[in-house]
Amino acid sequence: MQYNKITITLTCWAFFLCGYVFSAEQTQPLDLKKEAQNTINKAEENKILYYYNPAGKRDPFKSPLDEIKEQSAVVETGEVLEGIRKFSISTLRLTGIMSKGSDSIAIVKAPDGKSYSLKKDSRVGPNGTVREVHRDKVVIEDKYRIDEKDYTGKTTTKTISNKIILSLQQKEGGKN
Repeated sequence: MQYNKITITLTCWAFFLCGYVFSAEQTQPLDLKKEAQNTINKAEENKILYYYNPAGKRDPFKSPLDEIKEQSAVVETGEVLEGIRKFSISTLRLTGIMSKGSDSIAIVKAPDGKSYSLKKDSRVGPNGTVREVHRDKVVIEDKYRIDEKDYTGKTTTKTISNKIILSLQQKEGGKN
């Protein structure tokens, strides 16, 4: 009889503990669901409050070296650049060329959406000059200065000249 009482007592305790464990597991998912819903609600509130403003940030598709070259050119000359002179030559797009006799005028579109006309010896960008206007392209000479130091520490200034060609874009079918 003593043995049966101990067995019954242990069995009752086992059922009690199992019931406690299973009841804890059932309440835990409800708490997780509430916690997950609260996290989702907070994320939605923060999403509404966030707005990306690109002002003052660098264009990730433009080379930082071009920006440095443009800044040094403006500082070097000391003049305020206006019109087509304030844009880098690489940002200009040739949209058309008009010819009358031997004179030709190129029409380029700048990043600001405005169109500008160029003829031979026109100034373009901070340091560029139009050298030739052909039937389908414009040749621009871009000059800038670089300070170099030799092995003794002596600084020399070199003028580097780049030849940049703006070409008309071909339309479908191969004709302009």
